[in-house]
Amino acid sequence: MSTYNPSVRNTSLKCSVFTIGNNLITSMDVLKVSVPVQCGCMTIYKDHIPYISDIHFGELTIYDNSDKTIRLYVEDGIVEVSKNNVSILVKRAFFDYELNEEDIIKKIRSIEDKELKTKEDINRKNRAIRRLKYQLKMIKSV
Repeated sequence: MSTYNPSVRNTSLKCSVFTIGNNLITSMDVLKVSVPVQCGCMTIYKDHIPYISDIHFGELTIYDNSDKTIRLYVEDGIVEVSKNNVSILVKRAFFDYELNEEDIIKKIRSIEDKELKTKEDINRKNRAIRRLKYQLKMIKSV
């Protein structure tokens, strides 16, 4: 496996991001991709070993070959790395500039106001709030 050297601009790593019914980014040349996986964040460089993992929720960051970053909030999917191709399929994805702080706060308040009785419903409510709070965190980190 080769060692990553940021001064070398070899753009032989391709990245594609898909949501169900939508192609957000198709076959873009990139330097690296940081993907939210269950145990944290995994960064994929050129010549990464073949790999498949679940994506839960968090920030997907794509670093293109001109040092620009593309930030997306993603939920529920998979990432596959094979032969310098990174394919990402997620249920939901939003570019960071599409996230609206006011709307997210309203959604959090609406969810918090719901009175639930079953443990499953309470867990679902808490998970939804965690995801929305992560979106707020992304907005504030810009």
